[in-house]
Amino acid sequence: ALVTWIEQVAYPDSQIYGAKVDATGNLTCEGIEVSLAPGSKNRIAGVSTPEGGGIFAWEDGRNDFNDIFAQRLGFTDTQIGWLYSSYSVAAPFMLLLGVFLIDRMGMRVSMALFSCLCFLSAALMIVEGSFPVMVAGRALLGLGAEMLIVAVTASLAKWFRGKELGFAFGINLAIARLASIAADRSPTWARALFYPDGADGPPSWRGPLWLGVAAGALCLVGAAAYGYLEVRAAKRFALGARGAGDKLNA
Repeated sequence: ALVTWIEQVAYPDSQIYGAKVDATGNLTCEGIEVSLAPGSKNRIAGVSTPEGGGIFAWEDGRNDFNDIFAQRLGFTDTQIGWLYSSYSVAAPFMLLLGVFLIDRMGMRVSMALFSCLCFLSAALMIVEGSFPVMVAGRALLGLGAEMLIVAVTASLAKWFRGKELGFAFGINLAIARLASIAADRSPTWARALFYPDGADGPPSWRGPLWLGVAAGALCLVGAAAYGYLEVRAAKRFALGARGAGDKLNA
């Protein structure tokens, strides 16, 4: 059996340790360092695995979703870092390439393409919880999400002018911020996905990822709606000739 406990080292930082005991209560393994990372921790749960290891999950003050997700899969702190950085590393490369893709393919096709990448990244991560698959999904999200932002911004600049453009940008930013708040508060309003067996049951790593799949599907719906509206608007309004691309002189 597993025994776990939390030691408060300095507010708000706490550390999690564990030990294994046999049927008679004797220690068979002690001093297991489950997590020494900074941040507050609570609601820890653990279960033994057939190969003699253990799976640990808890709520972490840094980021509830990622720590529960990582430890339940057995990820290390280094792997957690890769999960974060894989998104950031992939994004700059796509930004350099993506601006040319948007110019060549147009807003309608670009938004559809980048929305598909966002949806596929979420679908990929929910299929399997292995570390390589998760890193690949995060990298794919970095490729699609950042360029989707650029495509949306370009589409606003295409269809709005003057004060209307400022208002459109404001609405776009407000929607993005509300989505960020919803994501941060998701363990509260989507608690059933995080704890499918109730508040006293173990947390789920796959449940919260369904929110990502839903967000990706919403991106696809939004891209389809924009494509429909652009086709209709192009027949009713004249935007003028398209300007030539800028060139960099050595």
